[in-house]
Amino acid sequence: MIPVMSPLRSDTVARQWWDLLVVLTTVGVVVETPLRVTLDLLTGAWMWPYDLVVTAILTLDVLLNLVSRAPDRKSPAANLGQIARDYLKGWFALDLAAAVPFDMFLVALAPSGDSGMLHLLCLARLARLPRLVQYLRWRARESNLNPSLFRLGSLVFWILVGAHFIACAWLLLGAGNSAGTSADYAPDDAVRRYVRALYWTTTTLTTIGYGDIAPVDNVQTVFCMFVQLLGAGMYGLVIGAMASLIANIDVAKAQFRERMEKIETFMKYKSLPQETRERVHDYYQYLWETRRGYDEYSLVEEFPGPLKAEILLFLNRAMIEKVPFFRGARPDFVREIVLLLRPVVFSPGEFVFRKGEVGHDMYFISRGAVEVVSEDGQTVFATLREGNFFGEIALLLSQPRTASIRALEFTDLYQLDQEAVERALKRFPDFEKQIRELAERRHQEITRTVSGP
Repeated sequence: MIPVMSPLRSDTVARQWWDLLVVLTTVGVVVETPLRVTLDLLTGAWMWPYDLVVTAILTLDVLLNLVSRAPDRKSPAANLGQIARDYLKGWFALDLAAAVPFDMFLVALAPSGDSGMLHLLCLARLARLPRLVQYLRWRARESNLNPSLFRLGSLVFWILVGAHFIACAWLLLGAGNSAGTSADYAPDDAVRRYVRALYWTTTTLTTIGYGDIAPVDNVQTVFCMFVQLLGAGMYGLVIGAMASLIANIDVAKAQFRERMEKIETFMKYKSLPQETRERVHDYYQYLWETRRGYDEYSLVEEFPGPLKAEILLFLNRAMIEKVPFFRGARPDFVREIVLLLRPVVFSPGEFVFRKGEVGHDMYFISRGAVEVVSEDGQTVFATLREGNFFGEIALLLSQPRTASIRALEFTDLYQLDQEAVERALKRFPDFEKQIRELAERRHQEITRTVSGP
């Protein structure tokens, strides 16, 4: 029995660089092939090295796709046979057609350059164009760039490609030719003709149409009418799409501004005091600067359990590393606690809780600082910063709050309610004993501090 070979890995850095090389080659083919056909550049000696390199890259890509999946294919394949069958049923025909060097064959068969309409076979390399579309879609999903910026760049790219194709078609219809064939023109004349054709395409598509380049026969006239209709239809579509994309480049900022307008309208309608309104503005400005206006936990709630835990552990990794409460804990205990935490923000001077209140929550400081103060708020006993936690005394010992806690600045806290703490500690009795002993020691320390010598 012949053993089945394992497929090559498709998620390696080398494969990603190879795919980028193939994409750049495809872009070159998309630009160069129509020009070669319309300007009849088959006989140029400088084309041979270029053709050899392009043919080698596209052929090697066909062979590589037979033994490994492209990175955009998430479903794994068990063996080479499955990969090859999937590829042969899908992109193989188009990739193979693009890899065949028809231009080199035509030069060999017609050294004089008179290949007639056979040179249109060179357009087979444009079969790689759908692969370029596929790659850009995959990059849009995987890229860290703003999606609106990526779509805007893609839109501009495809507009330029479309204009290039139309200009080449205009040249193919004989526009800009004088007596003689295009092979009689010097290279600089070919460049001039293409630039003029691209100029005509731009003025026609943008509905400007100066009329200084006009069709001279029925075929050119019909083609000109088609491009004019296409330009008129695309004008509104492209302008609307670009306006929408530009408006959505920073969706978070747009949503935040809309939210602030609603809040401002509400405060004016209810005639809230100016001082209160300023505190509201400061609060939301802090939320924008630290979280870009997002309620991260509301977004994370939509994810399934394991993925949600992974994201929350990543978001809270800095706090977890700083809080002694978590340093010696088992990973499963930390994971469970993190799933139960809820973020809250307190403004400068705002009390988290006051002495004598019944405690139902404990808190972890993620960013900022709080003060442990007397009941009247005049005496400061201690200052707690990032990595500290508080509130566990009343929570675990079933006692009223032994001191008041006041935010010294804008402070991000993570709140853990009593029911969640008790449920978690019952599953981890060793840790329950440790945290209760810690709460007893903290209670005695605070009692001595508050009571004085």
